[in-house]
Amino acid sequence: MRRKIKRRIMMKRMSNNRNKYLKNLSLMQKEVWWMRNFSSLHNKHRDAKERLEEQRMLYFQRIEGDMLNQCSQKVQ
Repeated sequence: MRRKIKRRIMMKRMSNNRNKYLKNLSLMQKEVWWMRNFSSLHNKHRDAKERLEEQRMLYFQRIEGDMLNQCSQKVQ
């Protein structure tokens, strides 16, 4: 009788541990998925920001060049 009870208790513990392990495993997979998506979004955002900075610099260089041309034309 005691052996059966012990066996049942041990089986319950083992199944609980297995369920906990499976839950933890699924949570870890979700965390990895979130981290991958976040890092890819972060990289896309950083790339877009860098492109905007480059466009802004080119725009200001072009305006500066136009202003210098106009000034030199007025002086001549």
